[in-house]
Amino acid sequence: MRFLFILLFIALSACARKNYVDPKELAQNNQQQSADCALEFTKVDLCASISWTQGPQTPQQSEFILHIWNKKNANVNGPYQDPTQNLSVVLWMPSMGHGSAPVKIEKLQDGVFRVSNVYFIMAGDWEIRVFLKDSASTVDQATEKLVL
Repeated sequence: MRFLFILLFIALSACARKNYVDPKELAQNNQQQSADCALEFTKVDLCASISWTQGPQTPQQSEFILHIWNKKNANVNGPYQDPTQNLSVVLWMPSMGHGSAPVKIEKLQDGVFRVSNVYFIMAGDWEIRVFLKDSASTVDQATEKLVL
């Protein structure tokens, strides 16, 4: 009788479908989503990514390309689109309470911008703060953190 019970238990267990989300699978999906949308502008449904062409480095100049796309109908590979708001990028060192010199933003094509004159003036923790503004007010913002 015990043998039949064990056999029945194994047979029923083998047919069962999991009714939970595997934490490893969930973490992997979240990592993929955050990798695809490194900078998320939740209020305007846009995503952005940073691709370094120089650096990041200190104290020499760094430079990166900022790609922006609509998260509902595009992805990290495009198609890219310009935000309807004004784009602003600020370098900020939170542990020291100061930033760096203003950067230069140059539009290369729709949704693709070269950000140059990027100077991380000292080693430490930095934030690249990307703002979308209407006139002087911030509509949305996203931040990428890095340590140099």
